[in-house]
Amino acid sequence: MSSAEPLGRGDELAAVERLFTQPPTGAGILMLEGIAGIGKTTLWLKGLELAREHGFRVLSCRPSPAETPLAFSALGDLLGELGEEELRPLPPPQRRALEIGLLLREADGGAPDQRAVSLATLTLLRVTAGKTPLLLAIDDIQWLDASSARVLAFVFRRIELDRCRVFLARRIEQESGTLPLDEELSSRPLGSFERRTVGPLSLGALQNLIRTRLAAHLPRHVIVAICAASGGNPFYALELARAQLKRTALEPGRPLQVPESLGGLIEERLEALKPETRKALLISATLSQPTVAVLGEADVASLAEAVEAGIVEIERGAIRYTHPLPASVVYAAASAEERRAAHARAATLTRHQGERAHHLALASVGPDENVARELEQAAAAAA
Repeated sequence: MSSAEPLGRGDELAAVERLFTQPPTGAGILMLEGIAGIGKTTLWLKGLELAREHGFRVLSCRPSPAETPLAFSALGDLLGELGEEELRPLPPPQRRALEIGLLLREADGGAPDQRAVSLATLTLLRVTAGKTPLLLAIDDIQWLDASSARVLAFVFRRIELDRCRVFLARRIEQESGTLPLDEELSSRPLGSFERRTVGPLSLGALQNLIRTRLAAHLPRHVIVAICAASGGNPFYALELARAQLKRTALEPGRPLQVPESLGGLIEERLEALKPETRKALLISATLSQPTVAVLGEADVASLAEAVEAGIVEIERGAIRYTHPLPASVVYAAASAEERRAAHARAATLTRHQGERAHHLALASVGPDENVARELEQAAAAAA
């Protein structure tokens, strides 16, 4: 769904467009808020396209729940497109701190100073924005790790918004991990920060969505029932529409075919996939940052069926679920033995010490001296 055009979102798209066309005195930070599945990410992805069309260089990241405990994880993704030649002009203390924080060099003298990392990030972004207008784009900021959130709060407080714009998206029912960033955004001068709530789609927009995404023409009474049951949430509406398309008859007056939970709808879709596809999905749900390079050719080939089904997407080598719910359902539906095997595999794939220890612990069936040692070493490194 990454390339899908937002439907029925004219006002929201106009706000996104203004972020890149208004004068420097206008709002330089835009945040979209809404419940899960309401369409924030589709709008956010469209915003990245619009930014590039207007000549902005885009630095983006999309943190996930599994990354929240990992220090500087989101910051590493955000700055990942900047090469070594762009880090080289930084003052040596700042460059060293940033490289240690982003795991680009060994920490030979303890943990990097938070202020040094923040200053390095600010300097780096100012220099980059001085060459080309810059957009910093972060989806799902509720899952930012605390250290990245503190750095970004420092940067947003100081960076000049005439050459750098900020585009954020957030689930409003999640609050964890964003306190430093929330405080900074709330204290912005009047007019420099715009917060926009993404609400439910109208009946007509949902009908257009179902027709466009599923190439389906459902009777109007079914569309009306789907609209009422989904509350105008496009993700829920599409799942409900898929369930109705499996029915042999759609007579007026018959209730919608809805499992006990939305998770049941996702489970039905997963059951239709091949075993090797479900196994690759479980590995992807277990890793904090699944990529084509990390998983390998066999697992990536197995994911083709899931990509076709719209469950995951592969963009610039990164493997992402199109919505957090399927990842949760994939993990919950696996047996304890399957989950342990997935964590054991993940431990061999990740390069992050803390994440490796986490996976080794969850792969264990009892006390293990080697796993205990890994956990102690990871704890010491985190401290």
